[in-house]
Amino acid sequence: FMSDVSAAQLAPGEAKPRSSLAALRHELTRQIFIVPENDLEPYRAHCQAIVDSYEVVGPREQVLAQSIAEQRWSINRIRALANNLLARSVALQPLLSDHPDVNAAMAQAESFVQNHPVFNTLSLYEHRTYRNMGKGPQGTQIASGRKKIPRSGGS
Repeated sequence: FMSDVSAAQLAPGEAKPRSSLAALRHELTRQIFIVPENDLEPYRAHCQAIVDSYEVVGPREQVLAQSIAEQRWSINRIRALANNLLARSVALQPLLSDHPDVNAAMAQAESFVQNHPVFNTLSLYEHRTYRNMGKGPQGTQIASGRKKIPRSGGS
């Protein structure tokens, strides 16, 4: 459903830019989706597993299932960002105790206090994504009498 956008598509004489990004082109909408290179295969596997689980028939069902997969990916990424922000704080904070768990908890608490606007924004994005999943056509059946697309949950 997504195809690679390769350096071969650059204009003649144009140098390939140095980056750690990969690009995919949506085969129906022709939109380009850019993802860090290390996320490319996990993203593809995640989306393909969700799309396959719905046994889609036709482009409409494919788009709906792909939309669900992308929204789940987004929610997972939001959660990972919040967790990574807290984990980063543990590595950056000076030791306050002889107990590593106490140091980790204190560093995470300090990170939350210092970065609360970021956590609020991540929470808002996650909430909006869940709300959009429930309002869109993906909240209905993919095909009458077949698998119902869940409103939330999953990978």
